[in-house]
Amino acid sequence: MPTRPSWSVFSPTWTCWPICASWLATWRRAELAASRPLTARRSGQHSLPVPENRKTRPLVVVLATLVFWSVAAGSAVADAAPRYRLLLQITVDQLRGDVADTFRNVPERGGFAWLKRHGIHYASAHYTHLNNATAVGHASLATGAWPSTHGIVGNEWYDRGLGHTVYNSEDPSAPVFGDPDKGRSPRMLRVPTLTDAIAAAGHQRGHYYSISLKDRGAIFVAGRSGKALWYETGGHRFTSSTFYFAALPGWLSDLPLPFRLTPLERYTAKADIWLHHAVQALLDRVPFGASGVTDVLHVSYSALDYVGHRTGALSRDYLATVAQLDNLLRDLLRRVDRIVGLDRTLVVLSADHGAPPAVDELKKQGKPAGVWPQPVDTWLRDQLDERYGAASAARFVTAVVMPFVYLDDGAISRSGRSRTSVENELVRQISGLDGVFRVRAPGRLCVSEPADPIDRAVCRNFDAERSGDLTIVLERGWQVLYGSKARIMRANHGSVWPYDSHVPLFVATGRGQAQRVERPVDVVAVVPTVAELLGVKPPSGAVHAQLPEVRNLRRMPVATSP
Repeated sequence: MPTRPSWSVFSPTWTCWPICASWLATWRRAELAASRPLTARRSGQHSLPVPENRKTRPLVVVLATLVFWSVAAGSAVADAAPRYRLLLQITVDQLRGDVADTFRNVPERGGFAWLKRHGIHYASAHYTHLNNATAVGHASLATGAWPSTHGIVGNEWYDRGLGHTVYNSEDPSAPVFGDPDKGRSPRMLRVPTLTDAIAAAGHQRGHYYSISLKDRGAIFVAGRSGKALWYETGGHRFTSSTFYFAALPGWLSDLPLPFRLTPLERYTAKADIWLHHAVQALLDRVPFGASGVTDVLHVSYSALDYVGHRTGALSRDYLATVAQLDNLLRDLLRRVDRIVGLDRTLVVLSADHGAPPAVDELKKQGKPAGVWPQPVDTWLRDQLDERYGAASAARFVTAVVMPFVYLDDGAISRSGRSRTSVENELVRQISGLDGVFRVRAPGRLCVSEPADPIDRAVCRNFDAERSGDLTIVLERGWQVLYGSKARIMRANHGSVWPYDSHVPLFVATGRGQAQRVERPVDVVAVVPTVAELLGVKPPSGAVHAQLPEVRNLRRMPVATSP
């Protein structure tokens, strides 16, 4: 079991003592010599010249001063130790922001209860970008930036140069262990992460790990300085890529998992038990908190996302998965307390996005709801052709990857029409389809930041190279249900509406006490705030907003363990 670090024998206090001892011995010999008769001293019975007036008191003062400064230097080293030995960042995939209040039966000694008692709870934390998806949220939590800055505008997007859809973290130059045809790395991320900033401040001397069931749940928080680990479904094990390791660590490749997941169980609460088992192994093998700088451990729990897609938010299965998660969090916090100490650990918990109700449940309640089926590309073209006939502008669409529509420059050129006229025609036609709230051309809209909050969310999700020429905003309650999982998918996130944008946000430590903040905050502001608290320079792409309540976190009294 890793132990807490102790003072090094090479600290300034220890290295001074041999020198001070030598000076004291020299001074003592001089005093002895000075106490002999003058004739003896003149006859060569000593080798050290001592002043006749025996004024040795100034030497005592000098030596005392040296000892004082040596102790002060040692204290300075102690003070220079990291404010927190560990940043424990926890992301829960598809955890709604209101669950912390809705889920009333949280045990008093559970993980969520500890966060509430000993941390700052931002009860109205929202993402202010449009596409609330897994990769987008994790990249935003990692960088403190909007997608318009960090570049991860969706789980997938259409690459105009390649002429096909690309995955958010694909990288052919970084093969995955056990699946060399697949490559994964953070190369698509345009800016550094908080992990990168912490590693740079610690001169890469710390331990920086990010682990998740999903590759996109681990990769972006790890950044370019950390190590990302994730569950590989094909090999039924946790893995990584050559971007992070020359060879997969033996303890990870030989990790005995508690049971074998069936394909159906992969999308149940059992999946998080697998993850938690791997996190335990990671804590046993990596000496977190002992590096002398701030270490980073990021854990992204994904099972709630699988359950939410299958049953919808706040269903019985959804809440049962939250209850299991509460127990897993309690165990994780206890382990970290034993290894590092929660009083020396900064804990940040949030989610990558919220969770919508199931479409069929919304319809039963008489609320507006509907489905755009996959493949959306084909479906959208067919809808336009059916509604507008020969006047349909569908021929100008080269790809649709929601919420983006990509135009065919060749078709526009051959038509002799201007791009603006084609964009306007498509905006008009798509806006007439069922379930559409708004269609925007962000290339023109986002020249300056709009005042309208939904248009602003569109612009904060706009990357000129990766986003579409048009952005579709669906009506509240309308969702895109994906093809291969249609049999079990009843709900899907990705909208701008509060059920998808509202997430929990806790910042806690073992020395903290309960504080609830009701004012609305942008989730990404937690990154520059935590950077300031850790005494490191914020990532270059991070927003300039701060959460001022966190600045007083360390002055709160020491609290109990979970």
